[in-house]
Amino acid sequence: MSGPDTGYFGPDPSRSGTVDRPEPSSMKLLIADDHALVRRGLKTLLQTIDPGLEVLEADSFPEVLEHMVRNDDISLVLLDLVLPGTNGLDGLRLVREQYPDVAVLIVSMSEDPTDIRDALALGAVGYVPKSTGDAVLAGAIRLVLAGGTYLPPQVLDGARPLSSAGSEPTPAGLTDRQRAILDLLSTGASNKRIASRLGLAEQTVKNNVTVLLRHLGAANRTEAVALARMRRQP
Repeated sequence: MSGPDTGYFGPDPSRSGTVDRPEPSSMKLLIADDHALVRRGLKTLLQTIDPGLEVLEADSFPEVLEHMVRNDDISLVLLDLVLPGTNGLDGLRLVREQYPDVAVLIVSMSEDPTDIRDALALGAVGYVPKSTGDAVLAGAIRLVLAGGTYLPPQVLDGARPLSSAGSEPTPAGLTDRQRAILDLLSTGASNKRIASRLGLAEQTVKNNVTVLLRHLGAANRTEAVALARMRRQP
């Protein structure tokens, strides 16, 4: 893979102390792509990151589900959006619904900002276009293994913040979902509590908090709430 550098956003600012994922050397990962060459390249890259990683492969979505059933200790799935047996984001949606504790990093040919935002809204821990250079891709994988979220520049530099499908930004630049999350942040609610109140996956809340901090230029959740109050339209 080759291409321009892409953007990062570090470990979830809502977490404190150590992350809740195991060390990379104890992890089992799944690469889901229907091109053998891509799977081979990703596997080689993963082994350079940590030779102790156990890497499984799937060339179709039914095989992804087979691996998930047989291996309840998969920590991360590198998922292509275009796989035999599924349609676009449907595969991601199904994995997130059935296996909410498994992190999913999208690795896709698509660089459409809408695809990127929709994948993050569904709870992906990141989105890496296949045009990304190997060094940046390796950094993105290390970031998500450490508990962070990877956001490409199509999101970081875009004019429109992350939103769910069909959710339009408000005049202040936030979607209704982001406003609801921000309101609950102001009460001191945890990501888990916010997810329960809004009927969302916890990872979806984490992704939206990350983008909220970026959008508001805040260093942490408390500062985000304060800045939002200062900027709120009358």
